[in-house]
Amino acid sequence: MTSRASRLIHTGRIAEVCEAAIARVLGGKKGETGPVQKIFLRMDDNRCQVSIDSSGEHLHRRGYRQARVAAPLRETLAAGCLLACHYDGSLPLLDMMTGSGTFAIEAAMIALHKAPGRDRDFAFMNWPKYRPGLWQQLLIESQRKEKSAISAPILAVDNNPKAIAVAQKNLENAGLDGLIQLSCGKMQQLQPQFPPGLMICNPPYGERLGKNASLNALYHDLGRVYGTTFAAWQGAIICPESELIKTTGVSFSPVLRFLNGGIKVALLEKALT
Repeated sequence: MTSRASRLIHTGRIAEVCEAAIARVLGGKKGETGPVQKIFLRMDDNRCQVSIDSSGEHLHRRGYRQARVAAPLRETLAAGCLLACHYDGSLPLLDMMTGSGTFAIEAAMIALHKAPGRDRDFAFMNWPKYRPGLWQQLLIESQRKEKSAISAPILAVDNNPKAIAVAQKNLENAGLDGLIQLSCGKMQQLQPQFPPGLMICNPPYGERLGKNASLNALYHDLGRVYGTTFAAWQGAIICPESELIKTTGVSFSPVLRFLNGGIKVALLEKALT
């Protein structure tokens, strides 16, 4: 409940009156238990906007990421970054700091035309006129559009064995076990195994994993991987537009700007030479 530039400013009282009115119209009783339905009220310039939450859990929660590692990237942000890089599954993809496997899993779902969130529940499923049969029909139609196999390899690499174990568990939850190549190793030792594709990563950038961490050496190595070892590959990286990215010695240009964990970052794409 929010109120701005309106005569009604006591948000608690507004919410109380609206709750009583809704209960009176729908026949609900005070203290009655049941599915929780969020209703948002916004007073703006003496006009009231009423919004009903149809999702329930946030949409980035696809349902597969039950295990995670430090500083994970939201699933929706990962998918948005891949699409902004024009990824469609036709070329190889390498995530060299995979963490909990989010980039790789979202890439596989894009490549397979798998609808995100199809395996989770939504708040609208508790609405009085929700039609389970219609929803099942929509799921069947989405399944018909899915591909049975990935046409280009997806590689997910991390130097932390625990992260690889977490990613493997999330792959299984997403029904993608065996479709993504998971590997434990250092990104500094990577070599191209396939024709050029998209290389993407979400590396540490201090604010997330300790402000005193020295990251210059890491970003110098990233520059060698992006600029030399995988020079022919399309490259993208998520990090703040700061002096740190200049340490790579690679020319990057911003494609998207957004907040990740409250930190201003950008999806930066490597200039191909």
